[in-house]
Amino acid sequence: DAANDGSYSRVPIPTNFSGIFEGLGNIISNFSLYDTIDNNVALFASTSRRALLRNVTLLNVNMFSENNFTQLLAPLVAYNAGTVLQCQATGAIRSDFRVTGGGLVALSYGTIEKCFANVFVSGAQTAEVGGLIGNAHGSVRDCYALGRVIAGDQSDVGGLIGYFIGRRVSRCYAIGQVSGGQNALVGGLMGENRSDASGGSVTRCYWDTSTSETNSGAGYGDVSGITGLTTEQLQSRLPLGFDPAVWNEQAKTNSGLPFLIANPPR
Repeated sequence: DAANDGSYSRVPIPTNFSGIFEGLGNIISNFSLYDTIDNNVALFASTSRRALLRNVTLLNVNMFSENNFTQLLAPLVAYNAGTVLQCQATGAIRSDFRVTGGGLVALSYGTIEKCFANVFVSGAQTAEVGGLIGNAHGSVRDCYALGRVIAGDQSDVGGLIGYFIGRRVSRCYAIGQVSGGQNALVGGLMGENRSDASGGSVTRCYWDTSTSETNSGAGYGDVSGITGLTTEQLQSRLPLGFDPAVWNEQAKTNSGLPFLIANPPR
């Protein structure tokens, strides 16, 4: 429980982490960070290609970044070049300046797998914000996001990913309310899907048409791999393509929505 630490003013792990951080399923709760100095703001500032963050749970984070330079802001890691596996976060993050912000990871060139976030993500103008990842250049597999995502004018706002120009997104879903200012690209799953430019793909992904308050899976780009389902449909059975060895549904867990067997809500 980090409550007794008060609010941190600098990133706790500022180095480029290149090892293995094994959380063992333990919880870090009530982590608070108010940072006006760093550009990479998270528990881990950055990770290298060799790094692995695994089985890490962050509950009830409260993070605010106030820096007039372009920022990366997220609960777990700001810049990820490695692998994030079976991690989760809840809480809220906010920046009143230009930001790339995500409910778990801000900017990812690596792999994110079997992770989820229930984080209120808030950005200002020209932001890239997503319920799980702000900007994804790598791969995202078997993940979901539940939190609300908002930003200002000319922003990319997505329930799961703000801006995608990566390799692959597969078997993911998002349910959070998404909204943006003037000329913002807003989508239930992604704000902007640039997979055509990267040679990537988006397959077997879903967004909740009941809770997201949008009829578009992506604010811009190809939506052929993104399907809209109502809350009732998401609760009734696993979406097409979701492996029952990885995913499960139970009425008393995750409000009846699909959850990860290896990474259940805490």
